[in-house]
Amino acid sequence: MNLAAAKLGTLTGLGSGVRAGSAVTAPKLSATLAGLQGGLSTLAGLVSAANDVAGAQLTVKLAENDFTPARTLQDARTALSNAQRSQESALKSAQQTLASAHQAAQNAYELLQVAGSREAAAQNTYTQDAACLNSGTISAVDLQVTQLTLKKAQYTRLQAQNNGLEPLAALSVAAGQNLTGIGGTL
Repeated sequence: MNLAAAKLGTLTGLGSGVRAGSAVTAPKLSATLAGLQGGLSTLAGLVSAANDVAGAQLTVKLAENDFTPARTLQDARTALSNAQRSQESALKSAQQTLASAHQAAQNAYELLQVAGSREAAAQNTYTQDAACLNSGTISAVDLQVTQLTLKKAQYTRLQAQNNGLEPLAALSVAAGQNLTGIGGTL
C-alpha cells in the first residue's frame, strides 16, 4: 500500500500523503491544450528561467555605464543571450511535453469510451441470451460463454478506466494543475 501511495504521489505530483479511495472514474478531459498552455508560465522551471533572464537583464543594465570595463559589459550581454536561449528552450520543451501529455490523455479517454461501448454491447448480448435460455433456444453453456464475454468486457473497461488516470496525472504535472480529480492542488 505504501509503495502504491508513493507511486500515486509521484504520478500526480501531490506527494506521498495522497491516498486513493475506491476506483476513480477518469474525468473527461475538458481543458483545451491552448487553455493549458496559458498556465505554463507558472511552472517552476519556466519561472526559474524567467528569473535568470531578469537577473541577466539587470546585470546588463548595471554594466551599461562609463565606469564598467567593456569586457564586463560584453560578458553580461553574453550571459543574457544564454539565459534567453535557455528560457526559450525550456518553454519549447514544456509546450512539447504538455502537447504530448494532452494527446495521451485524449487517447486514453477515447479508449475508455470504446471499452464502455463494448461492455454495453456485451451486456445487451448477455440479456438477450438469458432470454433465449429461458425460451429454450440456447443451452446454459452458450449463456456461460456470453457471460464470460461480458466479464472480459467489464475487465477491459476497468483497465481502460485505470489506464486513463495515468495520462491525466502526467498531463496534470505537465500543466502544473491537478486535472485528475484526486487529492489536492499541485
